[in-house]
Amino acid sequence: MQIFGEPTIVTELPIVTVSNVNVTYTTGQLVGNIHWVPVNTIITITADIPLPDGVFMTMFEVMVSATEVIKDIRRPATITNGVMTLEVKFKESGNPVLSSKRLNKGLEIIGAPFRLSDFRIEFDIYDEV
Repeated sequence: MQIFGEPTIVTELPIVTVSNVNVTYTTGQLVGNIHWVPVNTIITITADIPLPDGVFMTMFEVMVSATEVIKDIRRPATITNGVMTLEVKFKESGNPVLSSKRLNKGLEIIGAPFRLSDFRIEFDIYDEV
C-alpha cells in the first residue's frame, strides 16, 4: 500500500545581484584572482547589493589545500543605500575566502527569502619578515 502526502512545492527564491565589488587595502597586491595581503592590514570590501539598510553577517571560510575548509571567520557588514561595506583585518596567515556559496548556506539556515548572485573573493594572508 502506498500513501501519498501533500505535494512538495519547490519555489525559486529571488537572486539578489551582487555587483561592483571592490577590494581595497594599503599594502598588498592582486595576483591573478587572489589578493595577497599582509597580516593585520585593514581590508575594505564594498559592493552594490540592493537590500534594505542594516547589518549583514558575513562568513569567510579559511581554506587549506585550496578546497578544505578549516574554520569560519565572521564579520558584520553594513548595508546603506544599497551599498555593502565590510572592513576586516586578518590576524594570522591563511587563505580566507568570502563567497556567495557560503553566505547562501547561512541565508538558507536562517530562512531568508532570497539568495545572493555568484561571487568569490579570495585572499592569501601572509606574515611579513
